[in-house]
Amino acid sequence: MAVRDIADLEYQVQDPTGECFTVLLGPGTCTCGEYQLIGIPCMNALACSTRVGFPSDALVAPAYRVPTWRQGFIGKIYPVPSVGGLELGSGTRAPLLPPAVRRPPGRPKKVRILSRGEYKVSYSTIYGICN
Repeated sequence: MAVRDIADLEYQVQDPTGECFTVLLGPGTCTCGEYQLIGIPCMNALACSTRVGFPSDALVAPAYRVPTWRQGFIGKIYPVPSVGGLELGSGTRAPLLPPAVRRPPGRPKKVRILSRGEYKVSYSTIYGICN
């Protein structure tokens, strides 16, 4: 990735596809929108921080830092009291029936939901006999 200086803590990043993004390391923004959306630096912001020598852990949103999590567990956490008056009798339960749709025969397809920033890689099979 090509990183160019624009101003103080403001950079332009050009990815291998030729698309350009503007990264502001101070407020923690990038024109790709991924950095602001999840609060974790995108690949453009990480490219800028490594070029400048800016620590990448300082770019993470405060919600993901350890002191924030520790403050959440300082107080006492009490169990939820049981709600009285809800008695389930034998007549209130409906009979348990099998699902309305059967599963199709055969091996299930390997379908996995890709993570953000992960792209599908396609492979071509080359056989030894026919090349």
